[in-house]
Amino acid sequence: MVIDRIQLSSFLIVLTFASVFLLSSQSASSYSTYLLAIVMLGFVSQWRDIFLLRGAMILMVLVVYLVTSGLWSEPFDWSDFFSTLVRGLLVFLFVAALAESEQRGLVQRWLASALALVGTIVAGAALIDFFVNPPPVVNRLNGFGQLDNHNVAALMFSVVFIMQLKVLTSKNVGVVIRLFSLIGCGVLLATIYFSDSRNAWGSVALGSCVYLMAMFIRDKGRFLATLAAGLVISIALILVFISNPNTRDNLIPRGDSYRIEIWEISLQRLAESNPVFGLGINTPDDVQVKDTRIFNHPHSMYISTLVQGGIIGFVLLLLLVAEVLSRAYLSYEDPSVKLAFGLIAVGLGSFLFDGHELVDKVGESWFLFWLPVGLLLGVEWRRTYSSEDLYAS
Repeated sequence: MVIDRIQLSSFLIVLTFASVFLLSSQSASSYSTYLLAIVMLGFVSQWRDIFLLRGAMILMVLVVYLVTSGLWSEPFDWSDFFSTLVRGLLVFLFVAALAESEQRGLVQRWLASALALVGTIVAGAALIDFFVNPPPVVNRLNGFGQLDNHNVAALMFSVVFIMQLKVLTSKNVGVVIRLFSLIGCGVLLATIYFSDSRNAWGSVALGSCVYLMAMFIRDKGRFLATLAAGLVISIALILVFISNPNTRDNLIPRGDSYRIEIWEISLQRLAESNPVFGLGINTPDDVQVKDTRIFNHPHSMYISTLVQGGIIGFVLLLLLVAEVLSRAYLSYEDPSVKLAFGLIAVGLGSFLFDGHELVDKVGESWFLFWLPVGLLLGVEWRRTYSSEDLYAS
């Protein structure tokens, strides 16, 4: 029996994402990423043409730069540096495998169904547990295992919700599956609602609207115009609600949750140290606000990347996002692009108020960022090279 390498990679990708919902240990979920890395490193010659894609090159430079920033992190520790180096390698190889598998459409077909099923089951269990054993202090729904934080759980379930929308809107789906998918959407929305995470509420709304618009608006120019108009109107409405004290308390009952103060302190620390190159990825970025509360990180992926990698790291992140989105726009009709648009909208929206490390073990950033980036690179790869070249590998 001959094992198809790309099918094996696709299976490991699906297993990796599903394990995050099923295993409580982040290290245990990482085992499949090590196996995937071994498979990829053993057959570099069969996928090295990914480096002809400009997006892949920007991705590699971003990851290498953030890993290298560990050399000027304080305090410096060789074990931390090598650990970050391994994580950076795993991230890049994972995205490369994801992009290669997407050329055959395997990830989009398998991953959406697998995550929709596993994620919804876990969400349903979390919802039942929330009502049977309500949290004693903060009445906000948490997940299980790696999703034991209500904000992280809500954002992960937001990704699953987009996957359920993909199943629900697929053409070749029977009535029974469509009905279960509809019920699953309801369960996921309930878990996100009871998490009481305003960031997740806004992010899942943004991602859902982007995905549904991409699905039902055929002309890409009209899609872009509608998206731009929708964003402008949404931002204007949010500003109106926030400016009114009566509606502001309902919209954001916890205020800004110290976000503004956290960001100010983080950026001031960066400005006083090394704004161009950053403080380094392994430099502790705890933030202590004036009332002596300590937060573990800046609570914004953009601010975190800026602090860790400086202006260079932040610009590389923006370049990567701009590159993959602009290239994907050329393949707007591709179903994988529409799915990735919805997923990356959730990620980029949530990164405004949450997120910490792009280069990390499998977890939140892999769902919210590396997954859609891999899908979009795969679409460009498929569009760039003929199917004959693909199957010859």
